[in-house]
Amino acid sequence: MRLHRTAIVAALLLGPGTSQQWYEPMPAARLAASAVFDLTRGTTILFGGGPTDTWEFDGSNWSPIPSRLQPAYDSQLIYEVSGSRTLAFENGMERAWQLGANGWSALAITGPRRPRAALAHDLARSRTVLFGGLFANGAPSAETWEFDGAAWTQMNPLQSPPGRGSAAIAYDIGRGRSVLVGGAGSAQFGDTWEYDGISWTSVPTQVQPYAGRLVYDIRQRRILMIDRSLILSYTGSDWTVLGTAGSIPAYAALTYDAVRHNVVAFGGGEYVGASAATWRFDGLRWLDVFSIPTPRFAHDTVFDSRRQRIVGFGGLVQGYVGFGVCSCLNDTFARQGSDWQTLSPPRAPPARRDHAMAYDSRRDRIVLHGGAAAAGATLNDTWEFDGADWALVTPATQAPAAHTHALTYDSDRRRCVLFGGNAGTLTWEFDGLDWDPRATMTRPPTRREPCLVHDPVRRRTVLFGGYGSTASLSDTWEYDGVNWTQRNLTGPPAGSGRRSYFDSIRGVVRMIGRSQIWNYDGTAWRREATSLPAEVPEPAEVAHDPTTDRVLLFGGRQIGYFGPALVEMGTQTTWLEAPGTSATWARAGHGCVGTSGVPLLTPQNRALPALGSAFPLDLLALPPTPGAAYLALGFGHVNFGGAALPLDLAGLGLPGCDLWIEPEPGLGPWLFHQGGSVSYSLAIPALPALAGTRIAAQALVFDAAAPGGATVSNAGIAVVN
Repeated sequence: MRLHRTAIVAALLLGPGTSQQWYEPMPAARLAASAVFDLTRGTTILFGGGPTDTWEFDGSNWSPIPSRLQPAYDSQLIYEVSGSRTLAFENGMERAWQLGANGWSALAITGPRRPRAALAHDLARSRTVLFGGLFANGAPSAETWEFDGAAWTQMNPLQSPPGRGSAAIAYDIGRGRSVLVGGAGSAQFGDTWEYDGISWTSVPTQVQPYAGRLVYDIRQRRILMIDRSLILSYTGSDWTVLGTAGSIPAYAALTYDAVRHNVVAFGGGEYVGASAATWRFDGLRWLDVFSIPTPRFAHDTVFDSRRQRIVGFGGLVQGYVGFGVCSCLNDTFARQGSDWQTLSPPRAPPARRDHAMAYDSRRDRIVLHGGAAAAGATLNDTWEFDGADWALVTPATQAPAAHTHALTYDSDRRRCVLFGGNAGTLTWEFDGLDWDPRATMTRPPTRREPCLVHDPVRRRTVLFGGYGSTASLSDTWEYDGVNWTQRNLTGPPAGSGRRSYFDSIRGVVRMIGRSQIWNYDGTAWRREATSLPAEVPEPAEVAHDPTTDRVLLFGGRQIGYFGPALVEMGTQTTWLEAPGTSATWARAGHGCVGTSGVPLLTPQNRALPALGSAFPLDLLALPPTPGAAYLALGFGHVNFGGAALPLDLAGLGLPGCDLWIEPEPGLGPWLFHQGGSVSYSLAIPALPALAGTRIAAQALVFDAAAPGGATVSNAGIAVVN
């Protein structure tokens, strides 16, 4: 019975594979973008605001609209009902574009240049109305122009507002007039004006909005405005404060979704603090559609393999360079599949930045150590997160206060390893109860923000690069639990390192350093052919989700000025690396010792799993006498039965052996051998739909001389193509 249960537990996996293609799943953070609802497409169109890309939102998801040509980044969008088309106008009237099936195309329509003009489309008269903007000499304009779908015409209204730029405007469908608010000219205006196609009329209001964007809410028959921290409504007589805008920043792009009947807001912010959040307003409440975490950098993320989600904590929202003042976070967030989650544990560590985290898969705990507090103090506390709540750990021995250090989990020795930052050159280990300083004979030089990753296949912790006390470093070290050994290797540029992880599907340490991506297999560093997109900010945090084989890069730093002060600001930028289809085989984990050593599962002659072929595998180092083995196959290598992998098989009578895959009972074949080795060919159908499929395998070898009567091989993961 024991051996039968072990055979069921020892199995392997099958799941999607990856390519090296980076993409943004939603628009990047941006200030003062333009949005309009396209009735023909039935989607919200978003453009510009910094990036010159175009996106559409169907109420649930964002999709990019490819285009070879793009308007200027600060162009304004309108939807022309009579022409059933979305138009973009550059610098007021200087140039016009039309959005079609193949993206943007320029129109042979020109007019005077009026940057920062206000535009709205008058549905009743089928006219686009433009007011104000700036003349070439920077003086504010008080002109009114109209576009009839073919040409611009200057109007001569009986009365006009004072000249201004950057005013807010929207068309009130119910009352048949354009409403203009605020702007800047000879003064900062807070006045309200209405235009009916003949003249402008000043509307005296008690509430005078300062600045913001307008949108007409068709269902509620009112104009809405986000004026910095307030939400206001206007029905023709005065502005009414509806409440606070909460997390919706000023200058968010606003439009009304006429299909789903709600107001959509995206992005916004002031100075260098841009947002990438999408909000939906149903007339009563604002809903954060994707729950993207607050903009940040200097945070940390890890993969929780039991719950199959990426978990992040803390980080820096903004800091004033040279002043030692910063705004830190103490929130816990997660990403599971394609969904962001805001976690609300009862307790949380104090706010911090530049801390270090690792996931202890044996104890199912995320371990957090150190970091720097908002006031600049370096921390030495240790916290653990069990998926629901944080708990402060009080070991008898504390690791030293440190920030910009690194932490990784050694699954073989079942402890977290800490190195770097201002912890010096000493290596520390945490077993869940206490911190232990390791007296290694050799020590790598001190460094900040290094690569520190445990390789479970080779049973080594790999250290690379970072920033030394006087220069950036490009050295490679390995730690076996007893001592550090320096490897004489040429590899990534000096200073690379922080964004790194162990790629369990390809069996390599993968490091994303600046624009380059490097892999380390224990013998050499090899640069990948693809590079990181230039738009990814430094230093976005990296996490790998092996269930989907997607790499997540989130956050990062942007720099700007707030008055005379140089400010570092976090971002909400999200980048993903898409799964692909390259044929690969990689060892995953290791086996345990039997009569003839550790059984080895490996392809014959470095074969790769190809569609429409037989994939030959050898199982070596078997007992010298005839016997049997079970080659387990399965559908996952992250957890089994609710427990994170690798799973200790000592409880099943196999001490020192680990399960590295999620078994699928009965899927794999029995193999009978005459001693020493056995071969098996896995038939792969010639079905294009299988391209990118992951197949994992691990063998249970019956061995009478081994403890428990059996041993296991290493695991292997194949990506089919």
